[in-house]
Amino acid sequence: MNVQRDPDTILAAWLDEGPTRLPDSTKRAIAVTTRTTDQSRRLSLGPWRYPNMNGASRFVLGAVAVAAFALGGLYLFNSTPGSGVAGGPSASPSSSPVLSPSPSPSPTARPALTGSFTSAIHGISVSFPTGWTVEYTATEPWTTGLPEDCEPTLCADQISAVVSGSPFLRLASQPLGGLTGEQWSTRVVNEPAFDATCPPATEPVSIDGAAGMIAVICPDGILTALTWVDDRGYLIILYGDDDREWFKEILATVRLHPEDAAAPAASPGASPSPGPS
Repeated sequence: MNVQRDPDTILAAWLDEGPTRLPDSTKRAIAVTTRTTDQSRRLSLGPWRYPNMNGASRFVLGAVAVAAFALGGLYLFNSTPGSGVAGGPSASPSSSPVLSPSPSPSPTARPALTGSFTSAIHGISVSFPTGWTVEYTATEPWTTGLPEDCEPTLCADQISAVVSGSPFLRLASQPLGGLTGEQWSTRVVNEPAFDATCPPATEPVSIDGAAGMIAVICPDGILTALTWVDDRGYLIILYGDDDREWFKEILATVRLHPEDAAAPAASPGASPSPGPS
């Protein structure tokens, strides 16, 4: 005899025989997953609805849904915390190490500029560091080349640190000889006696209100300042120390006195300048 069975009745009976209570951990996992899982979206071309289903279809889909629900609960319940699977805490990504900026090196302490020197030949005065001394003074004007060219008769003033081989300042001046200040300074920094291996790096500077420039002579990094006022050019060299900012501090103390500079001696046989008629 064929017995007609209602699919809804069979499904209800199967559910009554199965487990009626889920573990608390499974409930919590399902609740968390339900709250946090984004719902899918689709393009809205019309009403979003399911098609009508007959009783047999409802039975089959219901059974599949119950089985999937039960298996999902068991999977969540058995998941190991921290394993990276659903239900366990996800592993936080490892952060890349951030390099902290290196602390700026503290500037080297410099002695105070307590000394004072005025040249009797070149018409210039300057302050120099504590512990330095005037090593020698010029005895005649500087005329050609670099001041070193007129030794043993010295045509430059030199202020040096007490220890042998330490840095020194060298001062000299000469008439521009009909050149502009820019022309004269370019000629000086390109003197062969510097033995430069590359063109000098220059930057403008003002010394005692007069125009000038700082030139770095390679390969030794000799700091050279040149300035000009009236018809006189001035040369100031810091040798043995490449601290340009400290050099600028020294240059800030310079005072120019072109009216006090000694004039070069007239060359033998030179005709005196004609006087006013």
